[in-house]
Amino acid sequence: MKMPAKALLSTLEAGKIYFFTMDIDSPTAGHRHIFLKKKGEEFLIFVCCTSQEDTMNRLIQRQRLDPATIVWIRPDAENGLTKDTFVNCNFVVDLSIDEFIAAYDEGYIQSTGGNQISDAVYAQIVYGIKHSILVAEEIKECLGGKE
Repeated sequence: MKMPAKALLSTLEAGKIYFFTMDIDSPTAGHRHIFLKKKGEEFLIFVCCTSQEDTMNRLIQRQRLDPATIVWIRPDAENGLTKDTFVNCNFVVDLSIDEFIAAYDEGYIQSTGGNQISDAVYAQIVYGIKHSILVAEEIKECLGGKE
């Protein structure tokens, strides 16, 4: 049985992984997303994961971005990933709580059963975001440590 959206919201925790089956301001459908933090009382911040290492490397070279803005996640039992995964810290998904609830209720966002990244990987992602020239300062400012 599917957990009610309001209950899911109460279980949001920095570093937990969710699967998005919908497009959210970009072609991020069909990808896992990592929840980072609430921004105020109304917005949730996520980053998108991909297994396309070559695409990430081309992006860094083509846009002359800091290599620290791409974070590699090795699969393990805690994160539940099955292959090497990469986070592009130059792109942050900022959803309102209402958008998150609606997408979850429609089946466009799914829990991955509590899978999450390690504190070390979380810190690398925050570092990458803070070193991105493409992420808004407002997002960078609200990202502190893992809470």
